[in-house]
Amino acid sequence: MQITPSGQTLGARIEGIDLGAPLSDANLRSILRALGQHGVLCFPHQTFDVPAFAAFGRRFGNLEINVANLFYAPDFPEVMILSNIRENGKPVGLNDAGQGWHTDMSYSHDVALANVLHCQRVPRRNGKPLIDDPVFRQRLVDLEIKVEAMRFHAYRQLTDQIRGKNPGVEAMINKLVGTELNHDLAIAAMEAMGDYSMLSRDDGAALDHAYWPYEWMFSLGLVIGGGTSHIQKNIIAERGLKMPKSR
Repeated sequence: MQITPSGQTLGARIEGIDLGAPLSDANLRSILRALGQHGVLCFPHQTFDVPAFAAFGRRFGNLEINVANLFYAPDFPEVMILSNIRENGKPVGLNDAGQGWHTDMSYSHDVALANVLHCQRVPRRNGKPLIDDPVFRQRLVDLEIKVEAMRFHAYRQLTDQIRGKNPGVEAMINKLVGTELNHDLAIAAMEAMGDYSMLSRDDGAALDHAYWPYEWMFSLGLVIGGGTSHIQKNIIAERGLKMPKSR
């Protein structure tokens, strides 16, 4: 079994192990240590079935049945199906499985150790997983850079507020970057969806209930609302950077 850290804040890949086979105590201890160290673990190219998937999860403790009480795998209520796919006009799994940031089971006395997800179908381009497309990978890298830049800028704004300073131009920068970032995220999601991004909400084949096309239009409105991005940039340049006004 080989553990390869991602080199980022979170994440590691674990290869050279078949999770469909019984998990030895030694490998279980190694996986638990890696989970504690890296937070998120990826086991690529696993092909186990639902019974083996549930058996793997039980090695880490008792499995809990989701409170939604929907879309269970046959004979395995502790295994929930998550999907944005519709067949014959009906969803095959739970579509809204955490669109926003949240903490699982925060309502429980004992919070779960972890979630175990087994991906079955992924978007493809030219017969390969979309993530293998170098152009799309670069788009994701660009988005990650923008997200990280905004995160650190938010830290700066929070520090100023803690020190009793008026955030001023910093708040304008957050508005400018945040609204444009939401728009860019929606564009990337629609690119991943391909032709499905053109479907309306009432179309049974629409992915994510056509959330991303709606977000694309809504985020465009936010870019315009409260002063267009061009106006925001002029204000930041004049008030923040003390640049001369254009004539």
